[in-house]
Amino acid sequence: MIDVFDTIWFGDANFPLSEEVFETLLSGGRNHVVVMPTTMRKTQVTPGHAYAQYDTRLSRANANWRNVDPAHLAQQVVGARTSWEFDSPWVFCNEISHSQWRASANEEYRVWAVAFAQALAGAGLVPALYSPVPFPLSESDKWSALASAGYVAIEGYLNPAGVVSASDPADYCRTQYASIASHYQAQGVPVDRCVLVEHYAQTADGLGRGRGGLALNDWLKVIDARVAGASAAGFSVLGSYAWGYNQMAVADSEIVATARRYVEATA
Repeated sequence: MIDVFDTIWFGDANFPLSEEVFETLLSGGRNHVVVMPTTMRKTQVTPGHAYAQYDTRLSRANANWRNVDPAHLAQQVVGARTSWEFDSPWVFCNEISHSQWRASANEEYRVWAVAFAQALAGAGLVPALYSPVPFPLSESDKWSALASAGYVAIEGYLNPAGVVSASDPADYCRTQYASIASHYQAQGVPVDRCVLVEHYAQTADGLGRGRGGLALNDWLKVIDARVAGASAAGFSVLGSYAWGYNQMAVADSEIVATARRYVEATA
């Protein structure tokens, strides 16, 4: 069984999401957990799915993190959870700063980020911190500390053009994802403490994530290959992201088709 966490928001005029797309995503089984910033959609979500919290306070604090107490930041997240009455302990926090985390002399930020995750765990939540670092090479004690507090939500975005051009797209994905898993395992993060997150936006040609300008039939094949490859690489927890982005300006029917194929692949 694959557990799936779908981060969805309706956004503003730049990132619309139709009701039909949302309902298609909700047609997935109970292994799908809906992750949103608020519970305004509770009457639609909770009949069939757990409702987890999506929070961007971590990203907003990154630029000024030295002046932000991580425990206080965690309390704000908990306060939002209480206010919106989320029924799941999961909270997906967007996101670790790539530049601050990877800077070799900047262990302070890594300690700070871990303290934030630990404070959330101490409040009874299950934190999953998005990580834009697909191939960690060091900082093993801090990566393992994050995994001990919760989960690392790896932004493991594969280039869609590379997937569709492979002779065996599913095996290509398996190989790429297995490399990501092995890098995290080498840092003390077991694969069962990882959420492998992929990008489902209708992105433009040449962009190395999401659809990347592919024809619809090729894009649907990429979705199948991603899910099959991730499972074969040992990931049992998957995540989806960026459903409302439509840089290709495709018809809504193509976004519905994307959601339908994703739901079928993760059944």
